[in-house]
Amino acid sequence: MNSNASEQKYTAFLPVLLLSLSLVAFFVWNMVLTVRLRAGAARVRDQQEMMVLQAMQAEERMKRMMVDLLELAKTDEDAEAIVTKYNIVFNEPVSSLTEAISGMGTGTVADVAAPLVTEAPTVAQPPDVSPADE
Repeated sequence: MNSNASEQKYTAFLPVLLLSLSLVAFFVWNMVLTVRLRAGAARVRDQQEMMVLQAMQAEERMKRMMVDLLELAKTDEDAEAIVTKYNIVFNEPVSSLTEAISGMGTGTVADVAAPLVTEAPTVAQPPDVSPADE
């Protein structure tokens, strides 16, 4: 009677099938998440491009306003007071890096940094304690 139960053979088909199905489900889930992530990243990129464009437009409007204020300051006392109070100046944009560097002068780094360097603060030293003092 028990000989039939001990002679049953188990196949590996069901465990391998379940493992394969779980791997397929994992990869499908991973692909769905990847597609959603890419769509979200594209949406964020588009929003950032729009924000950069708006920032550039705002910068241009501010630049025009400051130029207009500087022009008005030549004839209007109130505008001149604003320009003086906030120290507003217009610097022409530098067209290239080499022009910017050439405008810096021929001084060395030490020459430029010399006014910035001050004496190091002194630290009070603790008095020497000898074993005889204790």
